[in-house]
Amino acid sequence: SVASSLAVPDHLCGWRHVVHGGIVATIFDEIMGWTAIYLMKKVVLTKRLSVDFLKPTPVNQPLFVEGWVADRPDDRHVLIQAAIHTPNEEISARGEGLFTLFSLDDALNRKLLDAEMTAEIRTRVFNDQG
Repeated sequence: SVASSLAVPDHLCGWRHVVHGGIVATIFDEIMGWTAIYLMKKVVLTKRLSVDFLKPTPVNQPLFVEGWVADRPDDRHVLIQAAIHTPNEEISARGEGLFTLFSLDDALNRKLLDAEMTAEIRTRVFNDQG
């Protein structure tokens, strides 16, 4: 899996002290995208994203978010799932996304990434100089 920790500032709340649902969806989209980059060595575009809000996700609290590959239905797609854990280790939200896969070179050729971002991913994530 790929994991990250964060604290969402209170100006991104929906209701008082609760992270806005759109921000939760953005957190999932990011962790899922980086899950594909790190674990599959592919760049992705989101095809479908769903979120189940289980409990309020608190603002200004340390959160732990984790993404993992759930399925590879075909050569062009991957299903990735994720969860947000609150400070008391409860899961506040679960997400699932279907993503279209691209090689790094294909993403560059389609102008999904610029040359600078491609080079950074290639060296920092893929540990590849060429």
